[in-house]
Amino acid sequence: MSQKKIAVCIKHGEFGSEGIALSSFVHWTGCPTCAEERAQEVWAREESERAEVSARMAKQRRSYACIPSRFDGCTFDNYVTDTEGKRAALTAVRNFVEALDSRLDPSSKEPFWLAMHGKVGTGKSHLCVAAINAVIEKHSPMYMEVPRIVQRVSATWRRDSSESESDVVRNLTTVGLLVIDEIGVQRGTEFEQTIMTDILNARYSNHMPTILATNYNKPNLDAVLGDRIADRLREVGKRVIFDWESCRGKY
Repeated sequence: MSQKKIAVCIKHGEFGSEGIALSSFVHWTGCPTCAEERAQEVWAREESERAEVSARMAKQRRSYACIPSRFDGCTFDNYVTDTEGKRAALTAVRNFVEALDSRLDPSSKEPFWLAMHGKVGTGKSHLCVAAINAVIEKHSPMYMEVPRIVQRVSATWRRDSSESESDVVRNLTTVGLLVIDEIGVQRGTEFEQTIMTDILNARYSNHMPTILATNYNKPNLDAVLGDRIADRLREVGKRVIFDWESCRGKY
């Protein structure tokens, strides 16, 4: 049978304490306000630890995504849409990534490739990174410019390289969303085309969402990609045209 008494907490004053009879003594409950404060302290400490882990993981995800520092703050919300064409481009890219889960489903009939064509300075890279920022909390997106892909593969030929050529290709073919920018600025060697073909062919086969960005028009992009990849882009891709003048220096 429990007992009750009035006890005094040196911090909070009087409180009702309940005594619980054990085998050889009576255990009296402590100050409920102190208990609540201790619980709040534990919760705050755990919340702080969770926030630290979340921040660390977010930093790791951003590092893995390879977003260039000059584009780091690019989002859909700060993309300037002062023309109908820009609004249409924004809508197309936003819709593409908002349905990323369904595009990852092999049974889905939705296009899982997106190609952005347009002149220099029309905002393609902004939307490339905005797409990554939109899904980075849930998926494993990665931004790569073609010259960087070639450099990564070439670096594996060094004796002290920690990864092989197949490691690089495997990495680029398995990320949840791969964004390849600056298609067409490479020298167009057979090696470069082989690497791009290997990556894009594997992503096609595994139904992996991919965004391509280029200054080329459709015929020139198809020529750079080669017949096989161009044909697959026609099959599973959607094209967005950026046909306005350069916006650099205007905003």
